[in-house]
Amino acid sequence: MNQPTPHIYYYTHPTTQGTHNLTTHLNYPATNIANAEPPQHPYILITPTYTGNPNKGGYLPSQLRHWLNNKNAQQNLVGIIGTGDINWGKEFCAAADELSAQHGAPVLYRVDRWGNTNDHNNINNGIRTHWRTLLRMQEARNANHKL
Repeated sequence: MNQPTPHIYYYTHPTTQGTHNLTTHLNYPATNIANAEPPQHPYILITPTYTGNPNKGGYLPSQLRHWLNNKNAQQNLVGIIGTGDINWGKEFCAAADELSAQHGAPVLYRVDRWGNTNDHNNINNGIRTHWRTLLRMQEARNANHKL
């Protein structure tokens, strides 16, 4: 079976560019959701966390929430990498946790801001090592949702 190669989609704030900065240190193609339609292939999503009240819209950027309303974006989501500020305590990377609960995809890694060399190496090695397993998990999740 021909396995799709890992691809990353991300949302980045136009001013801070934090998640974009993270993607420049990764060994995989990355696409800003602002410039793309939801993919027809499996992908990993990187999301920042914005401080917010989970009872009033949550921690997820509204642009990303809208993008994930697309069926292809939901079905092809393999895993999530969250970014945030470790000083936020229990709200650190809360958007990734929120997405995981909504879509059943695992949180693969949590990054303080845009990470450091150790984070970048861990993410690159983790994707390379576990991509096939993530694809099998995604296929199983989609099969269960069709029941």
